[in-house]
Amino acid sequence: MIEVEEEQQEESKKALRGTESLLPGALFYTERIEIPAGVTTGEIESAIEMQLEANAPFPLDQLNFGVLLDHESGQAFVYAVLKDKLKELELTNDSSVAHFPCFLPFLGFKAEKPCVLTGLAENQLCLMVYDQAGMLPSESHCISLDCDFGNLATIEKIRADLLRDLPWIQYPLEDKLFVWESSSQNWKNERIMLSRDASGAELCLELDAVEASFADVREQALKQKALKAARFNRVLWFTTTGSAGGLFLVALLALGNLFWSLSIQSRLELVAARQATVESIESKERNLQVFESGSAAQLQPLSMLDIVNEARPDGVYFGEVRAFEGNKLQVDGMAEENGTALINRFRDELNKLDQLESVSVEITRINQGASYFFRANLEFKELELANVGDHS
Repeated sequence: MIEVEEEQQEESKKALRGTESLLPGALFYTERIEIPAGVTTGEIESAIEMQLEANAPFPLDQLNFGVLLDHESGQAFVYAVLKDKLKELELTNDSSVAHFPCFLPFLGFKAEKPCVLTGLAENQLCLMVYDQAGMLPSESHCISLDCDFGNLATIEKIRADLLRDLPWIQYPLEDKLFVWESSSQNWKNERIMLSRDASGAELCLELDAVEASFADVREQALKQKALKAARFNRVLWFTTTGSAGGLFLVALLALGNLFWSLSIQSRLELVAARQATVESIESKERNLQVFESGSAAQLQPLSMLDIVNEARPDGVYFGEVRAFEGNKLQVDGMAEENGTALINRFRDELNKLDQLESVSVEITRINQGASYFFRANLEFKELELANVGDHS
């Protein structure tokens, strides 16, 4: 009976959120950047690509990226994901279904002081790091979980474990804990993402059609197709309102929207009622599974990659990264101009890191004197990782 109810609940969620997919935040490389002064809306994407090419640990042609713009502060929060990771998720290519990271609903938060904001979306726990008041976050960290979101003690335990794996974050925790509640989209492709905390306080992120397109991480062709469809809908609406037939059509659309809204509200109430019953039965079992799974330990390869990326000079790119047991990391990459000098500089910077036990960097291939390929074998000292499975 429980399995049937869970299937019905999942179908209800699909019907509600059929215009977007929220992707696991742990897949994304995130960075806050400054928008160059005088850059127009049409030039922003090119400006961001230039900064990504210089700072991201992977070549630009291997990445899909999205961005949330804050024109008031002159900043942008950029997030990039490997195209191969998106292929593994087997996402739909429907131009009407946008792909966003799970932390996007919480980027509407305005911090009054440096802090770490906690957000819950789908089965993801997200930490947004605000190092300056009134600005966009400087970074985001997420982890997948399988537990009762209503069990605050469990969430606080997992959050503490996650923060111990990120020792460079020293800001206090924001008291509010927001849970993503719903998303909506109108005929102009404007989106509203709504989250609430335990007291009922709302956190709302509103995106117009262009901002929603920038935030989407799909290929450019699909995003442009969706944006053109939204613009066509807008022109069509203004055109049809000039005639009696157009007014009649608009009235029918409004009536249909009303019935659709009532249907959605009914489904929301049904989902909420069933979810409370199911989660109350399975919460204890799920909590134990979270602790026994050692979820926080999954962050060790990401932490090691972050450390190595800090030592990477501009002009050196990572092609493939492999993690092995025993705190070992293998990085295959390349450099083009001044390849030998850049790779030697990369090796020297790695040797300066206190976290590394041993460093081996070798040039494996030179392609016509223009591209230099290398392999780095790195062994880390023992890193401090949270013991999620410890119940003591």
